[in-house]
Formats: sequence, structure tokens, C-alpha cells
Amino acid sequence: MDEIEARVREMIRASDIPAEVATALQDSLRYSIRLHTALASDEDLALGATKIGGLPDLPPDTLWPEWRGAPLNFLAQIHLADVATYDPEGELPHEGVLSFFFDYTNWAKPGREAEGSLATVLYVPEGALLQRQPWPEALPMRERYAPLAATSFSRELTAPESDGPFIERFGYSLQWLYLPDEWLPEGSYEPAMIARRIGDLMSDIGKFLHDTYDSSGWLHRLLGYGDGIQGGVEFGWQSLAKAIAEGESAQPAFGTVQEADWRLLLQVDSDENGMTWGDVGRI
Repeated sequence: MDEIEARVREMIRASDIPAEVATALQDSLRYSIRLHTALASDEDLALGATKIGGLPDLPPDTLWPEWRGAPLNFLAQIHLADVATYDPEGELPHEGVLSFFFDYTNWAKPGREAEGSLATVLYVPEGALLQRQPWPEALPMRERYAPLAATSFSRELTAPESDGPFIERFGYSLQWLYLPDEWLPEGSYEPAMIARRIGDLMSDIGKFLHDTYDSSGWLHRLLGYGDGIQGGVEFGWQSLAKAIAEGESAQPAFGTVQEADWRLLLQVDSDENGMTWGDVGRI
């Protein structure tokens, strides 16, 4: 256990939140792998190198993922051997390449999520022949992102967000964190005060980790928890999963996944390579 994790666990032990919540919060801590990047050119990057944006390196017979004939956006490729050292728990394979594509053009269209996967993740085994794929002609120029080379990686502790589903696992409402006391439902004052203590602790942990890891810049990461900008991202994933389950009878179990069970695989931030997700958000 490193000093940062020890400090977070001490913050939890020293708090006045219920014991069962404190235990669950300690058990919920997760490590992520943060990618530090710099602008590059594909010509300077080896085939299969870890990068965000640029052109994907795939086996020659691999088709560029599409939806209704339109190509998806290429987000990133991860050479898993690069990050193996930072994944001692073995949550990812330690060989091969993961390539990520996302339908950013159509993701917000009504009903889009029920008509096929919004995202595609391809796994290429280690040693497979790779070829740099050209841009599809139908891919808009603004969605042909310059490559960001991975200059280094770091292992960072992450914790659940205070406005995510964690608090509600114990019967507390997130609304209690923000409602004025006079607006609290009858009989909810005491549990609301407990919920606020939990929320304050989680916010303090989040601020401590943010400051410790200097998270003021771009946040590209694998694993851990997502860095929500307007609320915990697990709620968004949950509503999307339910919509997909309603539209695809082959995936009924997808809609039964609980908010607290979601795991982050990849987070890509808006960056200087032309990626701008919404209003300078994260994907």
C-alpha cells in the first residue's frame, strides 16, 4: 500500500460515517492507469504503439467499424504490454492491442442506442500482423484526430464520486445532499445529515486525490472510476444500458446491471489533437 492509499484509508477510518459505509468505501477504492500524452505524427509512431487518436493499426482483413454504413470515430489503441506494470491485479490482458471506436456523430440521436453498439472495442492478439488503416472517405475531416503519443503512464488511486450511486446503496438519497433542510421529507432529517457527512468525506477524498495527482490537465485513463464533470457517470451508463436492453431482446441481462457494478475501461478527455467531446467534456 502506498502513502496515498494509506492516507485515504486513514481519512475514512477517522470519519464519523456509519461503520458499514466506511468498510464499503474502503473496499470500493480502485486503481487506474493514467496516460500522459503529447502531440505526435503517425509517421513517427511504431505500428501498434499506444496512442490516442491518429490512424488505427489493425490486421489487414479488419473492417473499420461502422453504423448504417457510416464509420465510427477512432479513439485510441492501447498496446497492453505498455501498461502491464501498472496493472498488477491483472484486470486487463497483458499482451495484444485494444482498439477503441465510438459513434460520436450519432450517439445523441433518439433511439440510436437501441440500433447497434455505440462503441466497438477490438482485441488484436500479440504478434498479429498489423497495417495502418487509412481514413474512410466518409469520415468527416473534423473527426480525423491527430495522434497523441503516450509519453508515460502512472498508477493512480480513484474513489467513487460523492454524487454517484455509492450513497444510494445504503438507502440514502442523493437529493438529501442538496435540498435545504426545510425541504427535506418528513422523517428524513437524521438520515439526511448522515448522507451529507458521507458526501462531504467523499468530496474531501476526491479533492485530495485531484490535488495529489495534479488532475488539472487532461485525464486519459484506463480502469478505476470515471472523472465526472456534471454528476456521477454511472447513472448515465445505467440509463443507456436500460435503453439498449429494451431495444435488443438478445441482451436482456444488460439492463439489470446495477449502477455500482459498472467498471470504467477507457476514458478519453478533450485534448489539443482536435478531440472535443461536447462542451470540452470526456468520453
